[in-house]
Amino acid sequence: MNIIYLVPEHIFHHHWFCRRLAEAGVRVLGIGDVSADHLQRDMADSLQEYYQVDDMNDYDGIFRACGYFIHTYGRIDRVESHSIRFLETEARLRTDFNITGEKNRRAVSLTHYMELRRLLTNAGVSMPAAKLVRHPDHARCFARKYGYPLVVRPNRICDTRPAVWIHTPGDLNAFLSEKPETPHAVIKGVDGNLYSVDGLTGGDGAVLFFTAHFFGPRRFRTHVAAHGLRFHSLKTIPEELRRHAAAVSTLRLTKKFFHLRVVRTRDDRWLAVSAICAPPPGPIPDMINFANEMDIFAGWAEVLKENRFSQIPSRNYCCGYAGRTLSDAYIRSHGDIMARCGGHIMSHGPNHAALTDRFGRFGYVLNAASPEQLEANLDFILAADSASGDATP
Repeated sequence: MNIIYLVPEHIFHHHWFCRRLAEAGVRVLGIGDVSADHLQRDMADSLQEYYQVDDMNDYDGIFRACGYFIHTYGRIDRVESHSIRFLETEARLRTDFNITGEKNRRAVSLTHYMELRRLLTNAGVSMPAAKLVRHPDHARCFARKYGYPLVVRPNRICDTRPAVWIHTPGDLNAFLSEKPETPHAVIKGVDGNLYSVDGLTGGDGAVLFFTAHFFGPRRFRTHVAAHGLRFHSLKTIPEELRRHAAAVSTLRLTKKFFHLRVVRTRDDRWLAVSAICAPPPGPIPDMINFANEMDIFAGWAEVLKENRFSQIPSRNYCCGYAGRTLSDAYIRSHGDIMARCGGHIMSHGPNHAALTDRFGRFGYVLNAASPEQLEANLDFILAADSASGDATP
């Protein structure tokens, strides 16, 4: 079995996917614009061959690399990247080389917010009001109808520019005066507690595995708070989130991860606010493994090769994450944290620069048997005093 893996610039946990594929006997062929000498060791060791292109934004170079691999190794069975940045590139390669998986026509629905929103709402998922903005008057009309706050985001999910919160007519006018020509979606902003539903589908699109995480109050920004970020897995998943996971089956995603973000509003509505057809970001895949005593990377490799998922999640633990910033207000040093919580800490270390806005500069992943024990440890790690000195690791 031959799989082409589009290697992102920032590897994060991607090397585990390739390693598990290689261990399952799959030939993994990498394409990327990073020098082979700079690939993570586990990634490099997992690849049968690596083809370096000048720029991963240049489709012609990737097309030639794919043609070379077909000439050298024969038929390609799958193309994957696990990156929203490359979802459209994956689809173009599958279309041009007739490779199994979502092709160009389907990619439009899965890589554009308003199209994906249409599919989810048709499946019974409630989402905030939204409109595609092609002209400034569209946004102003939407604001008059629904009020503030609003969220404006690129309609193309592969567009990595961040969503922007709009609180006043002045904010909206300022945004519209500088808005790029590409279509954007304007969405009614909703407040409440933020959850995620994270899972994996099989060859027929059915959801084979899912779990959920709790992030706490949704803030009107995407970066971490001044003194850090915390979130944790759920041992017991609310029925409303189970219904969101079940709705994903109607999308007919083939052997794909999904990551839904859902807000429970103050008036007890459950609204999906975003969705991507890729693994959850940052440390969440590792947290899934720790909380459930499983290997989601091996599970995906098994789905890809055998179209079955034999991993059995235990849900024995609450797995939490504490991300610390550059703030000088932390009471506890890294040594204090390891002395108090070391028996519960599954991993720790600095985050890549591309993740610091969302997950902090330094992160701790912890397991605990109960939510109360986990919360106590997270409180200890993130405890801050504005009068204290620098206690960051």
